[in-house]
This record gives sequence, structure tokens and C-alpha cells, in this order.
Amino acid sequence: SLCFFSDMTEVAMPEAPSGVPQAGAAVASSDVAANSEAAADAGASPDDSVPSQPSASTPAPKKAAKAKAARSSSRVTDLDDDPPTATPKSSARKAPQSSATKRRKVSKEPHAYTQYNEEKLAIPRPALTRCHDQGFKFISWNVGGLKPQLTKNGPLFKQLLEQEKPDVLGLSEHKLTENKAGEATIETLKSLLPEPYQMHIAYSKEKKGYSGVLVLIREASEKKPVDIHFGLVGAPSPHGPADVEGRVITVEYEDFVVVKAYVPNSGDGLGRLDHRITEWDSQLRAHIKSWSPKKVLLGGDLNVAHLGVDIWNMDAPHIKKSPGTTLEERESFGKLLEECDLYDTFRAQYPVEDSTNVGFFSYWSVRAGNKPLNRGLRLDYVLASEECKPHLRDAFLLEEYAPSGDHCPVGAVLCL
Repeated sequence: SLCFFSDMTEVAMPEAPSGVPQAGAAVASSDVAANSEAAADAGASPDDSVPSQPSASTPAPKKAAKAKAARSSSRVTDLDDDPPTATPKSSARKAPQSSATKRRKVSKEPHAYTQYNEEKLAIPRPALTRCHDQGFKFISWNVGGLKPQLTKNGPLFKQLLEQEKPDVLGLSEHKLTENKAGEATIETLKSLLPEPYQMHIAYSKEKKGYSGVLVLIREASEKKPVDIHFGLVGAPSPHGPADVEGRVITVEYEDFVVVKAYVPNSGDGLGRLDHRITEWDSQLRAHIKSWSPKKVLLGGDLNVAHLGVDIWNMDAPHIKKSPGTTLEERESFGKLLEECDLYDTFRAQYPVEDSTNVGFFSYWSVRAGNKPLNRGLRLDYVLASEECKPHLRDAFLLEEYAPSGDHCPVGAVLCL
């Protein structure tokens, strides 16, 4: 279909504080492709990082020195740093090293947000340029419980539909059950719709008040769906066609599909990491591949922070062991992009090679109160088939719809 270019709108965001380097200044462009709410809460403050322990052979340092050493030892650049190459032990006795020398060995180049975090300054929010072209608009939003979201932010929800007019709006984690309470929430949702939308809902059947995705399809859209599918094609339970956790809905069009997904969290203690990597991720890749030669849009809370700049406290030691920020999950995300020939629409528009394109997040821990300081994670995505890249018109995060934090809507506009 034809696309018509119209106006471009740039939303001015706060500038970096005086005397503080730009957030992207220390970002290496070689971040590999690869968080979750639990990780965000665990990393709610730099003070939550586990300090390094003093050597058993030296006396305990004074309190101030100990704190300084802990801050220094936590400055690692990325999860993907290779370990130092082992060297043969020498029989000659070496001179004892000073504590300063030891700190230099473990201290590496600071991450993009290190200085902001150490000085307890807000991470700058870069300008977001909106391109109001006509095209197919897909928006995804993890609402973290549809009933409380509509009760608290019903007018915001209606405003989103009125202003953005998405062709497809996908909601993650609605937490509804197929009972009278769930039906009442659906009726509330319908009352907020400014125009006719089709609605399709996937419920969690194994656990009440858990998971679930929902799609709203705008009836006035130029593109008309030909079918609706639930679950992952060809996958066994729990994520196959029965989709007992209610995590996937695929809207099929004549020449493309829109996949709305809510990826499982790896859980406390990474108890579900193996399931996430070996089962879910591989089944999702198979699902995407099954739609070839149709183009694919995949959107949702994918529960992984892809790049180091997508994590506000990337240099905190616990990040390597937190769900959604493990190296395994981040590498698996890269595998999804590579094997399924997908690209991240937001990073296509705001590439990390431009050092100013940092400070963009889609999630802020409410429990830790991280929104005011922009201490966030980018967990939510719209991915698209590589062949759609020339047709990308807009990609965006709408953080004004998460005024207190948690997830915000994300979206993209493409000519399909």
C-alpha cells in the first residue's frame, strides 16, 4: 500500500547535567545481542550491589575505604567481557601488590550510566522523534493486570487509542480469568474503546490471575485479518495450540502476520531459565519460521534486555545472575534475530552507534521508585522481518503512559 509522508515531531527531553559526560560516551558498539521485573527490583539501586570482600590476608579496611573499593570493584563494562587469559605461575616470589593496583585490575571502563548512578543523578531522556506517516501501526503494552490498569489509568488507556489509533494493540499480562470478574473487566475495556475493535483473548488455564495476552484489532484499518491463531505452531504443551499459559496470539493477514507474545520470566533464582532457553525460545523461533514467506511483526514483553545500554545498572555484579539479563538469555535473543531474519525496529531508528541514543527504557521498577531518575530497562520490543526495514516509518516508546513506572507501550509503523 502507498505511504504518505507528513510531519515530524521531536519531543524535547531534559539535557544532561552540567559536568557529566553524555550517557553513551563509554558504550562499546560491540555489545552482543541477548530483564525482567525481578532483575529490575534486584537492581533497584547501586547500593544493592554486593560489595567485594576484603582479602583474608589483609586487615579489614576502614568503612569509607571499604565503600570506595566496593564501588570500584563493581565497574564492569558488559556481560560479554572475556575472562583474562590464564598465565603460567612463576616460581619466583612476586612483590606484594598495593590495594590501588588490585583495584585497577578489577576496574574496567565505566558503563554508559555509571557516573549518573554514582552521583545519584537522573539518566538523561533523549529526544524522541515521531514520524506521523500513514502505515500499519502495531503497539504492544504489558499492563501488569488489566483490571487495576483500567481502574487507575482508564482515561490514559482511552487516550492511547484516540491519539495513536493502532491497527493492532496487543496487551500482555492481563491476568484475567474466564469468570464473571473477568467478564466485568472486559466490559469496562469495551466501554473505553473510542471506535469499534475486534477483541481476541488468550487466558492462562493452569493458574488463575496469571499471564494472558489480548489483542484489539481496529475495524477501520485498511488491512483486514484472515485468521487468528493461539499458541506456538507445532509446539507441545504448555505453549502449543492449547497455550495453557495464554502467552501467544498470532493475527494472520494476507501477506504478513502480527505475533503478540509474552515471554516467560526465568524466575527467582533462575529456576525457569532452562525452560526459557531450551524450550520456549526454540519453540518461538520455530513459530516465526513457520510463517515464511509471509513477513512477521513480533511484539511484546520479551523479558530480556538486549544490549548493555538497555540496562540502567549494567555494571552491577548481580546483573549477570538476574532473570532477563543473563548472558544465556541475551545470546538467545540474538539467535532469534539471526535465525528468524528479524530486526529491532526501535534500534533501527535509534542505533547505538550514535552515542546519544541511550537512556531509552520501557520498564521502571515501581517498588524501587526508579521512574524519576530514569533507572530503567528495555524489555519490550517490536521486531520485524529484515525485508521490512526499508518500509519502517516510525518506532517509539510511550513512557508518558507509565507515569509511576512499570511497563510503557512500545510500537512501530511500517508500510506493509
